[in-house]
Amino acid sequence: MNDPKIRNLQSTIRINAKNLVCHELIGLMFKIKESKDKKLNALEGRIADETMKTFVVESGGKEMRIPKDRCVWEFALPDGTKAAVEGSLLVCRPEDRTKKLGR
Repeated sequence: MNDPKIRNLQSTIRINAKNLVCHELIGLMFKIKESKDKKLNALEGRIADETMKTFVVESGGKEMRIPKDRCVWEFALPDGTKAAVEGSLLVCRPEDRTKKLGR
């Protein structure tokens, strides 16, 4: 994300459960609450990267690519709260999602 207006706006708007789907998610801790792939249920770790349809996650010292829309994701927010999001709401290019903050 190279647009300084958006970077500045993101730094002033605190991430919370209501605006989570508009924020940068890389670096957040997560837990998969529910998945169509049963072996992913309860997987925990950190979001390392993302594409339009997947998250690259770090868990147990390994990196995995997981489709966003196959899971219900619970994120640990910086204020200590947790927020669950249906993965289908996160399917979009990350740069487009974060631009929604400015609208």
